[in-house]
Amino acid sequence: MKKSIISALILSLPLLANAAPGSDPLADQYFSNNEPSLTPQERAAIGIGQKWQTGAGSVTSKPFAGPDGAISYVYTTGQTQIVCAVLQLCDVALQPGENVNNI
Repeated sequence: MKKSIISALILSLPLLANAAPGSDPLADQYFSNNEPSLTPQERAAIGIGQKWQTGAGSVTSKPFAGPDGAISYVYTTGQTQIVCAVLQLCDVALQPGENVNNI
């Protein structure tokens, strides 16, 4: 039993070497570790967007339990974020006029 486990581990080592981070030359060409310097105007714009996303300075909706295990959100300011479990069905029902902006 120990021999089969050890041999399986030894045989899987080359597969792990291919999955090592930073081993993709295409990624190195397109993604840089250096962050660009932003102008004060760009930093202010990012700050406004982050405040809106997190609801800082305004009231964002808190979820509440609905019928049959549904979770409901009241429309308000800010961006509502919905978290779904991985590999589980997540049914999102929108009201007329509502749109999904990002997944």
